[in-house]
Amino acid sequence: MPTTTFSISVRVRGQEALAKMASRLRDFVEPFREIMKSWRAHNVEKFAQAEGMELAGVYFDDGQVYWDPVTAKYHTWKQRKGFPDWRMVLTGGTRDSLTSDTSPDWFERVEPLSAIFGSLNPLVGIHWDRSPVAFLDATDRASIEREVYDYLSGNPPYRPYPAGDTVSADAVSMIADAEEAAGG
Repeated sequence: MPTTTFSISVRVRGQEALAKMASRLRDFVEPFREIMKSWRAHNVEKFAQAEGMELAGVYFDDGQVYWDPVTAKYHTWKQRKGFPDWRMVLTGGTRDSLTSDTSPDWFERVEPLSAIFGSLNPLVGIHWDRSPVAFLDATDRASIEREVYDYLSGNPPYRPYPAGDTVSADAVSMIADAEEAAGG
């Protein structure tokens, strides 16, 4: 299964802030679930961009990711069979496996300090070199940083810190690095 991994480095300033955040630093299940939800929703947008783009291909993330166009022969075959003019969509199984947690191909394993999620659909790997469908773009990376920041800062939708026990906004800074790979 192709993998997309990310790591987050959290810098906390001050022992007091670190003590207040101690329990949250040991359990990221809540933000991991929000990150997965956001990633699936953003994948819906990515696939929507690919509608009607079979012969042209489609760029994502300011040109960093490209889904190659299909061949004219394959495009003709899809039209003749009644399939949509939609890059990376034939029956919708691959798309659904990346956009819906009810897809039989959706996979997730969430633990307090790690999460693995994505698609078990073999087509995701088959198309990886020409059209990497599972990737974290700038919007996804910003979402990850926002979720972790909000979680550690006690911002909505996460439970706030007890009154008088807040963590200052400048106490938390993060760097989220993403790496996509065909192996996994």
